[in-house]
Amino acid sequence: KIIVGGYMNLFRELKDDFLEKNLKITYIENKLDILNYSSIGSFDSSKIIVNYNSKMIVVTGDNLVISRLMTDEVLICGNITKLEFR
Repeated sequence: KIIVGGYMNLFRELKDDFLEKNLKITYIENKLDILNYSSIGSFDSSKIIVNYNSKMIVVTGDNLVISRLMTDEVLICGNITKLEFR
């Protein structure tokens, strides 16, 4: 029973780690919050490219700024006009 319980706890921890790494995007009033991104590809005031695994999220608009940059979260603010997944 101890061995089975140990495996079950390990499985639960691995599942929790996997689920937490899912990409999450929230848009509210010209603010785009991206959670669990990989890296910032490039950015300027009209286009920001955010990488996630082998994909890209392209944010276009006017007066775009990265107002929060953390290891797992980026917050983009400005007049967001288009969001593309490539």
